[in-house]
Amino acid sequence: MAISAFSIFYNLSRIAFKNNDLYWGFRFLARSIHFIQDLTQPQYTLPAPQNIVMKEIKDIRSFTIMCVNHHTILEDYYQATQIKNSSEEYIKVLREAKPAKINNPYKAALVATTRSRKLIGNLWKEMENFFGVELSAKKRFKITQEELQVLLSNPAKQESRVKLDQTVLTALNLFSSYSKGLIEYAKKDLKF
Repeated sequence: MAISAFSIFYNLSRIAFKNNDLYWGFRFLARSIHFIQDLTQPQYTLPAPQNIVMKEIKDIRSFTIMCVNHHTILEDYYQATQIKNSSEEYIKVLREAKPAKINNPYKAALVATTRSRKLIGNLWKEMENFFGVELSAKKRFKITQEELQVLLSNPAKQESRVKLDQTVLTALNLFSSYSKGLIEYAKKDLKF
């Protein structure tokens, strides 16, 4: 779905720029950038590792709860620990990522997706290591800010936190690399 949406919006931006419609050209380009960014995030390309998908898909309701737990808790973690505190490590990876070499936007989207999907197994495992296996239970998992702060300050959890951050930083590097690469490609392709 996201690859198709990416292609549609990129092609619409081509049409708009070809017709000298800068407003719609940039709007459609922005949407295509958004979709390629989604394709660099493991949980957007594959909700869970393949073995878990195959095992749990028969109970779609419980499987959905597991995936929602992982997705929302990761977002809470980002916001509470990295974004709120302006993490230099996260900012650095976004700034210093090298632009992906893009010669064909559709193929680049496929490569971004493939690379991102390879991270889901490690991300799932590291989230369970840090937050506990209850995260993958078939019931809603919630964590308060106070509970998160206790986890963050727990010396026994520091190694798993470092591994979780490494996986997230790898995904953010993809995010930044493909964003920059698409913009560089678009400048030449769309001539703006």
